[in-house]
Amino acid sequence: MASIDNLAQVALAEQEFGLLDHLLKTAESAPPRAEGAPMLIELADLSLSLSEAVQRQGLQTERAYRFYQSTPTLGLKSVLKASLPTLLTDALLDLGQRLTNEAKIERGARITPRAQAQSELEARLDEQERELRERYLERTVTLLSQTLAAASAKDARAALVSGCGTAFLLAERQMRYGNDRIAEAAATTGLAHVAKVLGDDDVSSEDKFSVADRLPLLVLRCIAERRLPMVEKAGPQLVGSLAHLAGLEDKALPDLLAVMTLGHVVAEMDGEPRFREAMLSGISNVLGFARKIKDAAEKSPFKRYMSIEDDTRYHHHFMPLMGEIRQHPERMVSGPGRGFNLEPDHGSVFVRKLGRDGGSYTGFNDAVELFVEALIPPDDEDGSGTDG
Repeated sequence: MASIDNLAQVALAEQEFGLLDHLLKTAESAPPRAEGAPMLIELADLSLSLSEAVQRQGLQTERAYRFYQSTPTLGLKSVLKASLPTLLTDALLDLGQRLTNEAKIERGARITPRAQAQSELEARLDEQERELRERYLERTVTLLSQTLAAASAKDARAALVSGCGTAFLLAERQMRYGNDRIAEAAATTGLAHVAKVLGDDDVSSEDKFSVADRLPLLVLRCIAERRLPMVEKAGPQLVGSLAHLAGLEDKALPDLLAVMTLGHVVAEMDGEPRFREAMLSGISNVLGFARKIKDAAEKSPFKRYMSIEDDTRYHHHFMPLMGEIRQHPERMVSGPGRGFNLEPDHGSVFVRKLGRDGGSYTGFNDAVELFVEALIPPDDEDGSGTDG
């Protein structure tokens, strides 16, 4: 299978899509027959490397344009001599044939200006590039889905760990590129199998974290970009998984607090509680969870809800929100220095806190503190009530 991966990369680099299709057909038929985890892991790796190569490389159209600009005619001999990828060669030959036929009909006169002919070539290749990207990205997700299904059927734990991590990484990257449909398909594929990984006592804690570490990046991006359907689909699974892992090791707690806090802040800023509800639905005992977090913070040396290191790590996820706040002048007036003063009737507790603090944002820790305390009813701050 490693040879298929290598050949697929070569086929993409050389833009030989016929060879790539043949290789993918071979790979897509392999999961049901695969024996053991190594081949399945390689298939998962192939799906990720293929998606990256398709996104990054596309068609080498500049080579075709340079050739057209430097060549007076598009005859068969001259085009073949250029040694261009097959798809580009076909496009140039088709254009050359049309111009040749045009010249014959018009007794040697050139009707289509050269610049217009190149525009037609560019339009054709642009359309083919869009079709290729969509087709191969869809096949990437299909290959990954088949791989995970085969790994699950064979209880190939290492392959499930690798495949789920790949699915979430692929989803986050495709969302970054604006390919929302592919991102959702990849995320759905991973979510269909991640519970089996995280709930398997035979999967090491390290492997569980290797999968869980990929999911927060995806959910944080979904929240910040207001992709509510994806948040509602992935958020509860993420929070439930991180809550489970936090019970095993404390290092899962910062991720858990980060995604839940961002969901809470976006919910109250936008007046859309479903961002917050999606996060909370992954916790079975929300009040008990909030009390434990608050109690741990009060016992910490600096009374912090999040360490300075984790505060710094997640701080940049709040930067887009700070930009949004500054884009609403009807709710704020400029303050001294770099800060700003907010009108006191702003609907967000988080934003009002910024105003009370003179407009300076002091860190992710403050937002986590507001979030946790928002979960604890005012009449139950001492923890005397029963856990819900």
